[in-house]
Parts: sequence; C-alpha cells; structure tokens
Amino acid sequence: MATGDNNPRVFAETISLDAWRSKFNGKTGVADLHIDVVFQERGRIGGEGSPVRFKLSLRRAEIHVVRDSENIIEIDKTSIRRTKLPKPLTRKSQKSKNVQVGGSMEGGFNATSMATSLKGSAKAALAMTETVALSDKIFAMEVKHWKTDGGYSFRISSTMSAALNGQPWQAEDAIMRIRDSNHKRTRGEAPEIRIEIQCLREDFVIEDIQFPDKELGFFEKLTRNKQAVVEQFIKDELTRAGFPCGDLSEPFTRLILADVVPSVQHD
Repeated sequence: MATGDNNPRVFAETISLDAWRSKFNGKTGVADLHIDVVFQERGRIGGEGSPVRFKLSLRRAEIHVVRDSENIIEIDKTSIRRTKLPKPLTRKSQKSKNVQVGGSMEGGFNATSMATSLKGSAKAALAMTETVALSDKIFAMEVKHWKTDGGYSFRISSTMSAALNGQPWQAEDAIMRIRDSNHKRTRGEAPEIRIEIQCLREDFVIEDIQFPDKELGFFEKLTRNKQAVVEQFIKDELTRAGFPCGDLSEPFTRLILADVVPSVQHD
C-alpha cells in the first residue's frame, strides 16, 4: 500500500493531486483540510522508452479521505463539504378571459341596456396558463459526498462532457475539518490522514493507442491481445508506485491512481 505523496508519473497529465491542512489548534485540536485536485482530458500516457502510448481521460473519480489506522484523527461531520440541495420549483399561474361576440344587431342601441338591443350570441372562454420556472447554476462537475469504512469520499462525475476536465471545487475552501483527538500529547507527532484518487476500470477512457510507428485507433476496436498489452502497462506502473491492482479486464476493478499526505500550512 502506498503511504502518500505519490502522484504516479504515468498519470501526471491526466490527474493532479495536492493537499494541505492548517496547524492543529492547541486548544481544540482542530485543523482545516484542503484538497487541490485537477483533471485533464486526453492526458498523454507513455512516451519515449514506453512499449505503448495512448491518451487517458476519466469518466468518474472518487477522492477518498482515509483516516489513520488507530482512528486518532477524527472527521468533523458537520464540516464536510456537501452538495447543496436544489432550490424548490417556482410555480406561476396566469388566468385570462376572452369574450367573443357574434351575430347581428337589430333595432336601436340603448346604452343603459345593451342586452336588450343586442340579438346574437356571445361566447366566453376562460384560459389558464401555468408555468414552472426553474433557475439554477450548472457546473461542469457533480460532486456527491459518501461515507466510507475508512473515512469519507467525494464522488465526482462530469455534467458537461464525457470526461472530467478541470477542478471540482475551489482548493482555497476547506473540504472539511479534522481533529487530533490526542492533541494534548507531550511526546511525538499526530498521525496524518491520506488522500487518494480512486476509480473503477470502467471509468477509463483510453484513446489514440499507438505502438512504436503504428497507430491503432480507439481502444474499443483493439483485439483482446492488444488490449492486454495496454492493461499490463497500466498494471505495471501502478504496481511500481506501490498501489494494489486487480484484474484490469474486469470493469468493476477498483484502482488507486494517486495518493498524498497533506502538508502543514504555516502562518
């Protein structure tokens, strides 16, 4: 298992991960946690000396905040960045009345009693128009918070395109507050949490695969043998970085793409 501060070189043009926290408060043991994550569409993977080259995007990703094994660092549940619920719909009703008069007039016109002078027919129609107005901001990514066994995660998906591109939130805004439950200790340092970027195998969008001097087109069009070469390359890189890696031919295989331990931001 990787121990943090590990952005694998192989994914450097597709994902970027950084994190920091404020110093633990001497009285309360509380600190603000910030996570800076950026996604890039069609990041180039491989290069000179690599057996294969391709471009990688992510359909979805999860940012996991993993607590220390002894659970000394606590998460303030009330401080977790949560998606705001949409505003209720605004419903407006508009009524209008139209009167159509048809027929012929006979005799004189008496201003005091139009009904006695008018011989014909009158048709009245009542129309009601109901409109529902909805005004909301649209963001390029949707973020959902999710409790996990080891802490909390944030599930990120794209709302504007097929792949993640950009930042899901402003890094200068704290994602949550954490607390050192043993901040009165007289010896040693507090343990740290770990931030991970995870995804499923099916979240990969792999394009423009090339072997040396030969362009092979989209990943989905490759034969099983050629797919295996790309999957083995990814698996080798993840293993080299210290991340567990299962069967990449299985769409629900979970992968850790990067992790980092937050640095301490001094005043």
